[in-house]
Amino acid sequence: MPGSRFILRDDPDGRASSMVAALNQLPPEPHWAIVGGFAVIIRYSQVHRLTNDLDTISSNQALFLELLTSEASITRLSPTRLRIAGDNLPVDLDVKDAAHGSPLPVELNERAFAIARQHALAKSEPLDIVVTNGNQIVAQSHARVATSASLIALKAVALPRRADSRSPQKVGTDIYDLVSLAKSCDFSSVARELATSEEEMASWVAQILTKWFSPDHDQHYTIARLRRISGSLGTSAISEHDLTEVALLADTLQRQAQE
Repeated sequence: MPGSRFILRDDPDGRASSMVAALNQLPPEPHWAIVGGFAVIIRYSQVHRLTNDLDTISSNQALFLELLTSEASITRLSPTRLRIAGDNLPVDLDVKDAAHGSPLPVELNERAFAIARQHALAKSEPLDIVVTNGNQIVAQSHARVATSASLIALKAVALPRRADSRSPQKVGTDIYDLVSLAKSCDFSSVARELATSEEEMASWVAQILTKWFSPDHDQHYTIARLRRISGSLGTSAISEHDLTEVALLADTLQRQAQE
């Protein structure tokens, strides 16, 4: 909900507080929002897994990067990856382009990913993000964050792309994030939001989630991929039942898409 306050308990290494403190160094314009693993942590209101970077999406990637790199505390690691220094741990920032106004790709997976990015920025909500350690506030910021529905779409359309790459770790964390989002979201609200997206986003997401999470499809392989990151916080506790919950979300999306 816009204007909501999300409270996180800091992790022992202080990564959550470092990331929230880093948000205060980002310029308000051009329009940008938090996506990726840290956005899932905010929406889930729990550091369910550790993430090493802060992912953002911007309406004007080039200008956003130019403004960021003009700051003395920010260094460039690659064309779209920066490092923010501060009083806490350094934070690596990835800046993705929403590609508004650009022609959509023809290839289906690339097209779905582009639409998911545009949807995520358009539907992002301003939130107050607070990190505590015991009874003390150790970091706080105000920033736009992708909705749970947008994060589910982004994570879902990323699965086929990453499965074909050499990033099994990324596939595992996407699976874990989707399970966490399904536990904390309202299925009907997610379905209604994705139904407002361009083209057939809800149907695309439903098809991917069904294939990866349904016990009638590739659930066995999905569990195997998830176990590759079994050292991550909480992954070993995820069961086939948790994956089936994501498949039930897919059913809700499909019904909404058919209405």
